[in-house]
Amino acid sequence: MILETVGTSNPVYLSVDIDVLDPGVCPGTGTPESGGWTVRELRQIIRGLQSLRVVGGDIVEVSPPYDNQGQTTALAAADILFDMISIMIMNPGFEGPVVDITPPSRASRIIQRGIAK
Repeated sequence: MILETVGTSNPVYLSVDIDVLDPGVCPGTGTPESGGWTVRELRQIIRGLQSLRVVGGDIVEVSPPYDNQGQTTALAAADILFDMISIMIMNPGFEGPVVDITPPSRASRIIQRGIAK
């Protein structure tokens, strides 16, 4: 449904609010919501977005002071971010500006080497 709504040719900014995850698994958020997804479910959804042109993204609401000793929220956020970056690399949505790089002239090469008189 996401792919049909957004389309695969539009640039997409992907924002994930960590409180979508169940606080029993990831308590490190300022606004815990019971009955949330597991990390596995969220990663499966994000990996399903591979054909989108993701140009950027973020993960919000991670709060280390509320995380547990195992830092499961921070680890989940790192895994989710890894998946998001992987999508951006595999399917680049922004190729950047076209830059014409011309070779330096002979005079500028001489000056750069410190040979100029």
